[in-house]
Amino acid sequence: MKYALLLYLVCLLCINASQPLCGQGYLGQNFSMAVLSDSINHMIYTYDLTTNVTTSVAGTFGTSGYVDGVNSVLNQPCKAVLTPDGSAIVWADSLNMVIRKVDLATRSTSTVAGTFYTYVYGVTPVELTALDGVGNAASFYRPEYIQFSSDGMQFYVSTEYFQTVRAVTYPGFATSTLFQTGLWGSTDGILGAGGLLAGGACTLSVDGTFWIISDRIYRNIRRVDVASLQVDTIAGPRGGASNPGCEDGLDARFHEPVGQVLTSHYAFVVDRVGLSIRRIDLATWEVSTFAGFCETAGTMDAIGTDARFEWPTDIAMQGAYLYVSDMTRIRKIDSTTALVSTIKPATEPSIKSVYFVYIDLRMGTRCTLCPQNHFCPAGVSIPCPYPTITLGMGCGSYLSCQCPPGTFGQVTGPNASNCVPCPVGKFCNAVASSCMC
Repeated sequence: MKYALLLYLVCLLCINASQPLCGQGYLGQNFSMAVLSDSINHMIYTYDLTTNVTTSVAGTFGTSGYVDGVNSVLNQPCKAVLTPDGSAIVWADSLNMVIRKVDLATRSTSTVAGTFYTYVYGVTPVELTALDGVGNAASFYRPEYIQFSSDGMQFYVSTEYFQTVRAVTYPGFATSTLFQTGLWGSTDGILGAGGLLAGGACTLSVDGTFWIISDRIYRNIRRVDVASLQVDTIAGPRGGASNPGCEDGLDARFHEPVGQVLTSHYAFVVDRVGLSIRRIDLATWEVSTFAGFCETAGTMDAIGTDARFEWPTDIAMQGAYLYVSDMTRIRKIDSTTALVSTIKPATEPSIKSVYFVYIDLRMGTRCTLCPQNHFCPAGVSIPCPYPTITLGMGCGSYLSCQCPPGTFGQVTGPNASNCVPCPVGKFCNAVASSCMC
């Protein structure tokens, strides 16, 4: 890509403390984590939205190339998403032509799908466009967009070049082609029988029966039926490119649609250069401006078209709220009232310009070892009764709470202790229930 910086972000909101999923010896914690992909510096970061701490997890700053392992080297990483269990990050390493994964525990990067190929500007090897297979037996040409399926059993990879959508099983990483146009165009019809696509961000519908594609080349929104592969233009110009515009209604125009999120009734589309969020009724195909004001930049929080965006690039949805990446900010929009608020301010000084930020939100619980001097019977941390201690982390029962050195006794229950000092003439140099001479 010719853009100075690509930045992709994924947010994972976990809010399930009332019924923890962790086993004995582990603490269930809610967390909000972002994943940022910096394509100009070839890095993948995690960003803790609570502590505002940024941590590099893959890549060598400022160096492009192809190296797996803990000292990995990347080449223009594009969209990055957390795996359903939150243990790893998967992304499209666009100019290496592969899909890669980093384990968040070990910080080790591996190539999980695709064949490494050195990108040469202007050269498109046909054999790389859509070769199916398991692991590195498959091939991709400049993969960019990734979306996990609703059941987490596979993820979808799409490109803006030779619009191709692939399914990759998770965790088996077997790649298969769902559809491919091969030629750029904006003609409605059945793919392979006259229907053409130019490419863009692809999102599968809630019921799994159609795809919505934001075509930033022809400035329109396309719908692809899963069963028949019928392509229809549902918003924007039909049959070819047009001048950018801000018009709503059935004859709407866009500046540069770059991403969308779908509900059962609406598509919420990010119009990046138009600096607004557009809403499309999936039944009538009528377009309205939902938030922001066309071609008017700013950072003001407000309702609907009174709000302002600086450079919106992607959108996600959790419950009743939309989350929009806006430069290095995260904006939250009530999908009913269109109230826009800022939940992450611009606090990253190293980020100078942003082409794209990807947002994905999920629910869950992160399990960590129970802290020392606590026991965690089922994902909840309970302190040992004073003055008892544990010998380390990861204790699952109050029986692990023992008297400290210099004392002895028995813990008579999860909330009581009778530790007493060691008598004169005896010693207790470890956790003990009795003392010795």
